[in-house]
Amino acid sequence: NKNFSQSCFGLSSILYSLCFKECVAYRIVLSKIFKTMRPILSILIPTYNRSRYLEHLLSELNDQSQCLPSRLHVEILISDNSSADDTIDVIKYFCSINRNMSFTRNSTNVGAEKNILYLLDKAQAPYCWIIGDDDMPIKGLLRNIVSLLSVDSPSLIYLKSLWASDIYLLQSKP
Repeated sequence: NKNFSQSCFGLSSILYSLCFKECVAYRIVLSKIFKTMRPILSILIPTYNRSRYLEHLLSELNDQSQCLPSRLHVEILISDNSSADDTIDVIKYFCSINRNMSFTRNSTNVGAEKNILYLLDKAQAPYCWIIGDDDMPIKGLLRNIVSLLSVDSPSLIYLKSLWASDIYLLQSKP
């Protein structure tokens, strides 16, 4: 029906294409759909010269974000404040394996506050979580947060922190 297809052009065109295209085209279309979907949570990571800790944080967030339902995806934004160590290499690696991670690198150190404000400005989700580059979320925390956000729509979530002299000790906590 001509009128039906004109009124439902966007979604019906995509669905129509999916019915008649090969699997490769299907994956491309799905990728475009997910890229245009607004994330439910923006995880904001300001960083400066802490590649050792950042690597463990990004690894954990990568693992936890891969387990989320596609309709509840998160974006992970990292802003490097002109680190002199190998922070940028760590960031580039994780951005290459997780399509929901992206980064920027300041040409000079702009200070912590401006680095955080930049991330807040770039966030696309209705909720933001600012997490330090030396922090470590416990296993399953991201799934619990995203579930809570999607069901209850809270104004604020307070996360009680655990402290250890070495963040690697926290990775084994349930």
